[in-house]
Amino acid sequence: MRGLVLVGGQSERMGESKAHLEYDNKALYLRAYELLSTVCSSVYLSTRSDQVFSLPTIIDEAFTQIGPASGLLSAHEKYRDIWFVLACDFPLASDEAVRQLYEAYKPPATYFVMEGQVEPLFAIWSPEALDMLKENVRKGKTGPIYTLRSLGTGIEPKDRRWVYNTNTPEEWQIAQSMRRTTGRVP
Repeated sequence: MRGLVLVGGQSERMGESKAHLEYDNKALYLRAYELLSTVCSSVYLSTRSDQVFSLPTIIDEAFTQIGPASGLLSAHEKYRDIWFVLACDFPLASDEAVRQLYEAYKPPATYFVMEGQVEPLFAIWSPEALDMLKENVRKGKTGPIYTLRSLGTGIEPKDRRWVYNTNTPEEWQIAQSMRRTTGRVP
């Protein structure tokens, strides 16, 4: 199983690179990289060609203009392996979250789901699941959620905060306050 940290987004809604935001004095991309390193044989950052990182990368060039599916499919083109995918913008992800998903993995895919909402960017994808994503992209259905809904195993996270995704400055502020509290995700 290989790990893939998605950092190639434009971060337009955030207004600055989400990958470089710091949480507990560590850049989000590095936090995610270290989390995946606990269960994966190797970990890569999925990047755009204009991004430079000192860690191993896979450039999103096999597919363009299809959002996060580009990173997934570029990794799949490079290595036909099982991919544990974690987008960098889950600041509350933890070792326990990674372990829960890892231990629950069943092919063709396993992902977190809350109240019917599928999270495709904190998930484990088999080569077969990625083949299906590729076929769906060819048919114009580029969202990874569409693929996961038709296959795979959704599991409820033990702590809902783990899958709190931050795309805007307001969501980032909420995540900052959530680390100091317990309770429900807004």
